[in-house]
Amino acid sequence: PLNTLRGRKLVGFGVMATAAAILLLGGAPAWQRDLSALSPVPAAQQALDGELRAQLGAPDVRGVVLIGPAPDEAAMLRYAEAVEAAVTPLVARGVLAGIDLPSRVLPSPETQRARQAALPERAALEGAIREAAAGLPFRATAFAPFVAAVEESRALPPVTLASLEAGAPVVAARVSPTVARHADGVWGVATVRGVADPLALEREVAALRLPGVIFLDVKTEMERLLAGYGRATALWAAAGGAAVLALLALGLRGVRPALRVAAPILGAVLVALAGLRLAGEALSLFHLASLLLLAGLAIDYSLFLAKSGTERGGEEPVEDRLGAVLSCAISTLLTFGLLSLCQTPVLHGIGLTVAVGVAAAFLLALALSPREVAR
Repeated sequence: PLNTLRGRKLVGFGVMATAAAILLLGGAPAWQRDLSALSPVPAAQQALDGELRAQLGAPDVRGVVLIGPAPDEAAMLRYAEAVEAAVTPLVARGVLAGIDLPSRVLPSPETQRARQAALPERAALEGAIREAAAGLPFRATAFAPFVAAVEESRALPPVTLASLEAGAPVVAARVSPTVARHADGVWGVATVRGVADPLALEREVAALRLPGVIFLDVKTEMERLLAGYGRATALWAAAGGAAVLALLALGLRGVRPALRVAAPILGAVLVALAGLRLAGEALSLFHLASLLLLAGLAIDYSLFLAKSGTERGGEEPVEDRLGAVLSCAISTLLTFGLLSLCQTPVLHGIGLTVAVGVAAAFLLALALSPREVAR
């Protein structure tokens, strides 16, 4: 029965025109900008995770402020303190709820020395304690350990990350993830909380003009990278399509035969895109890769079915050739059709794209192929 579809060019071009009209009137499928939509974790679980993180006060790892490179740890901590002073007005304006800087736990050596210098000397501290304890039932030596500890603190060397790791590993575990050492210097990483508008915060941080300070919104940057990869993939796919068309024209000895073979490929891509549009799917890099795979499969179908039917006594009856191509198409359709039923968004998108496209590629290649020639 499928052989009756052979040579029905009006049907083939009608399907292609319908798919093109859907894309022109309804628009092409939107580009998927939300990476969380590609996650295998259900949306309800993602929302619950966000709610729990907010209640626990956990930092939002989506937005970070990179500080550096600094020549050493002390310089990086000074940069971090400058960032804290500059960001404080932004917190007051509601651009963000707060920022977790490494200098909050480990101040710079200059800040530590300034705080040491602010500690009262022994005689002044003892006088203040006697005055405060006057008339109270405290022994004269009750605060001696406190006075000794303050006096000792005045002479301690500045605390560094290395000294924290040696003497206070719990505190060091809080600071270590925010400090990174590379060949170009020491970097600090600060997480931001409650960012209302990441793009606005990016502009505000850039306007501060602090050297070596960059706000990085991981989600936005990933979306920019994916958009760039999408554009590059589309351009390379177009260049590859032109190269394939040139090779077909060379191999088939003419532009017209090459266009006849290429038409089902283009039609299959149009039908697949129209199907994604009607299904409400948003395009991602996985869909683009699936379209490239579909184009490769469609070339095979179109080349095999574009040959006119062999004459009686020929090497291969047209029914056998059609049956072989049909078997390949059905096996591919079953494989990717099962993937389209998967709940994982990435696998679902790949399966749906290839399944719809393979069915369209086979039927269009059959409809646009020449009728069987018999003698």
